[in-house]
Amino acid sequence: MTTTLRAIKEHDNIEESGIKLPPFDERLKDGLCLNPEASEFNRRYFIKREPFKSAYKASYVIGAQWIDTAALGRFPLAICPKIENIDFLKMFMQCLENPDEYKSFHRIYRIDFESDPIACDSFESVLSPLIIAHYIHVVLNLLRKELRKDYESDSDNLNKKRGRISISTNLKLNTIRGRNHKIYCKYQEYTSDTVENRIIKKALVFSKSIIQRINSASTKDSVSIINSCLSKMEGVSDSVSLNELKFIRSNAIFKDVKDAVTLAKYILKRYDFNISNVSQTIAKTPPFWIDMPLLFEHYIGGILAKAYPGDILYQKQGNTGYPDFLSISTKAILDTKYKPKLKDEDAEIDIIRQLAGYSRDKMIWRLLGVKENTVIPCIFIYPDEKANENGKEVFSRPLKDYCNPQYQVNGVTEFYRIGIGIPKRIKD
Repeated sequence: MTTTLRAIKEHDNIEESGIKLPPFDERLKDGLCLNPEASEFNRRYFIKREPFKSAYKASYVIGAQWIDTAALGRFPLAICPKIENIDFLKMFMQCLENPDEYKSFHRIYRIDFESDPIACDSFESVLSPLIIAHYIHVVLNLLRKELRKDYESDSDNLNKKRGRISISTNLKLNTIRGRNHKIYCKYQEYTSDTVENRIIKKALVFSKSIIQRINSASTKDSVSIINSCLSKMEGVSDSVSLNELKFIRSNAIFKDVKDAVTLAKYILKRYDFNISNVSQTIAKTPPFWIDMPLLFEHYIGGILAKAYPGDILYQKQGNTGYPDFLSISTKAILDTKYKPKLKDEDAEIDIIRQLAGYSRDKMIWRLLGVKENTVIPCIFIYPDEKANENGKEVFSRPLKDYCNPQYQVNGVTEFYRIGIGIPKRIKD
């Protein structure tokens, strides 16, 4: 086993990291599947063996994982984005601007805090924004309702009896000292200052400190959301111990609170429950992954939902599958394709076939409200590093503006493509 980190980029062969594996490794088999519980179509692989080829290859999933092989033992591998300096915080925040998106946002990534950490600090600009963006939107949604209360145990030296008297403590503090007007009691109080709420607030405080150290165009917006959440929790303390986390019964709390507490634990564990660690470089990373095609899809979804309110249908079922987006007013099909080099290549025939199937789907005709045999415009959207406009700028104009020869795919009727600029981090 080696702990030396190797790194490749999305869609590269593993050999480009200097590691040579046999065409088929007995332990790795077809590759490292990240979500084996998913259906075969929805499974994601960190690296996968390509049939009839001599190497395992990365997919469009980034992150850091332990790779367990028969040939070389266990070693850590990082897969980095092909597009450099992505402003992940801005992308995550944009995804979550769609109020329906945060419910499925967890499918974009997974973090394994139970496995051995990997010595790697190159993902700090990815992992912290990821967790925090998700967390503050879950908390924001939670706080749209009244802050949940519960009965909490408390004790105090009171002037009159409340709950039950703690005989031994009352004897020491009051009876022996002649304080007959005092009674030391233990009682239950119905309050919002519960251990769950204290954990949520403490993680918000951590999040604010972390966000302020991230060079992102979305920093101010994120801090503003956190401050708004903190103002709604004024009656809650942020004093909570690591030991208290162990006694929370996850199955006994509501799902929205459970989601917030789970993410809060991630944040507090990541910085060892010590806010002074926020300013330090994190030398080790828990194994994690991010599905970049799904992130790009949600990023575009967040922009479309805000740009064309009430007009966009997301992943509606047809007979031939689930197109990413349908535009009711434009009567068009929109699909995201996370292929950074697509501008320099001819559109892949598989993309044309997939969207052509959607455009002939009778269920999708009904959703769009068009007559049978209508030729439906198909638009696919891809990331373009060289694009002059970001997603918000592109979709500030009517969608029908993109159904013109400037964006048309050569040789195919009513097929168009749009390159979107990916947000980049602010340089120091």
